[in-house]
This record gives sequence, C-alpha cells and structure tokens, in this order.
Amino acid sequence: MSKSEGLLTKKITQAIDAFVGPLLTLVCTALVVHYIAVGAEPAKAIGAALAGLIGFALALGAEELPKRSRWWRQHFDSRAAFEGWWLQVHDRLDRASVFSFIYNRALDAYEAAGDAFNSSGSHLAHWESTEVFFSTGFKHASYLWKGKSFESEPPEQREGTTEFSVDRGQRWAQPVSGTGQVLHLNLARTLDFRLCRVTPELLKERRLSFNVDDLVKFEHRRELAKAHLAQELRDMAPSGRAQRSTRGGNS
Repeated sequence: MSKSEGLLTKKITQAIDAFVGPLLTLVCTALVVHYIAVGAEPAKAIGAALAGLIGFALALGAEELPKRSRWWRQHFDSRAAFEGWWLQVHDRLDRASVFSFIYNRALDAYEAAGDAFNSSGSHLAHWESTEVFFSTGFKHASYLWKGKSFESEPPEQREGTTEFSVDRGQRWAQPVSGTGQVLHLNLARTLDFRLCRVTPELLKERRLSFNVDDLVKFEHRRELAKAHLAQELRDMAPSGRAQRSTRGGNS
C-alpha cells in the first residue's frame, strides 16, 4: 500500500528528468547551432540552459495541473477513480452514509469524511480520515478514520479502518459502484457495504433538487440518505426483507 500524497506529480517529474530532459537538451542545442552563430561548446551550454528552463516549466506544470484540474486527474491519475461523493449502504441495516473522497490541493492527497443517518434522518455518526492509502495498481483505497457515534448519550469516540474498491469500466469513465468493508477497532467488528456514486442522475431519481456539490451542506447529506433509504425500502418490500437494524456503518 502507498500513501496518497504526490504520486502523480512524482511520476511525471521522474519521467521529465529521465526522458524529456535529455531530449530537450539535444533539441535546444541543435536549434542554437542552427540559428545562432556560436561554436559547439557554447551551443551545448546555451542548449542545456534552455532545456533546463523548459524542463522547470514542465515540472511546474506537472505539479500544478493535477491540483487545479479534475479533468486532468480523471484522465492521468489512477487515484481519481475514487474521487467524489458516495453513498455507503449496508444491506439489512436502517443506515446509509454519505461520504466524500476529495482531493486536497494543498497536500496533493485525498481525504475522506462522512456522516451516517437512518431512515428517520437521525444523525448516527460522523467520521474523518486520518491517513489514506492506495494499493499497488490502485485497485483498492483504504483509510484510517476517527469519529463519533451519536447513537448513545454522551456520544462515543470511535476509530477504525475502511477499505473499498470501485467497479471500473471503460478507461475514461468514472466508476459508479463498488464494495468495501469497515472495521471498528474498539468494537472488534467488521461490516460489509455497497457503494453508489452520487451523480446528478441519482439525485434526480431520488427527487432531490440540489446538485452534487451541494452535499457539502449537512442537511443535503441528510436528505440524500433519507431518500435513498426510502427507495431501498420500497425496492425491498415485495421480497419481505424490509426488517432492518440500526447498527453498522462507520463510527
């Protein structure tokens, strides 16, 4: 497993140093010889200086582009498959969590934070990641988290680990589903969950009038969880599996 910080930037910078730098030096030197009447040695020095400036600009761009462009990350950073807002649902539990897996530009890293609710809209838990990791090949993401459970009074401190994978389709398509597990360290229990990416289409299906970016507001996260659990309950009703428990989820 590797930490999330700076992976794409390091790879691009290494490629510039190993391959692009020497090639730029040759090209710049050839251009100096062709257009400026200087000897071979001065041409090499000038060419190397120009190549250094261009290499610096490319390295700076490689550092800033992923930080400022989600499109760039989605196309060139394997970590971005996990990026976005997600619904975390446990089968047969009256509980749905809405969590974000968002890129932190300042750290060049990903962070997770979420809230769990039941079908009545009661706030059951809140948690935030403390460290985020990705597996080799970026098939799985995992994070250490700390949070609070509000199912008892006073609220209880909780901590644990979460690991999840997403169902990748076409190369450039954002995954919309996945699976995972959450481990509560102080409760010594592990729970499986399903993932569903929050998209404009999903919000429309749940008859919610806000946008995905509006999920930064707590009340919108609550509304989404309630609407999703209500839909799941309707989907389950014909099979007679509508009995649920309120236990589970992060924190």
